[in-house]
Amino acid sequence: MLAVAELARKHRLQWWDALILEAALRAKAGVLVTGDGQYGQRFGSLVIENPFYGVV
Repeated sequence: MLAVAELARKHRLQWWDALILEAALRAKAGVLVTGDGQYGQRFGSLVIENPFYGVV
């Protein structure tokens, strides 16, 4: 929970977003697919992919 709080503070994330992100980081995921987040943003080796990026 402390790591989640620090991640939320450092990157100005909502609590639940930081919780999901921290879980993905701890699972050593390479990609996190989410509709919430900046496409291509990196958190260490984890990359955010937004399936709606570029959809008109």
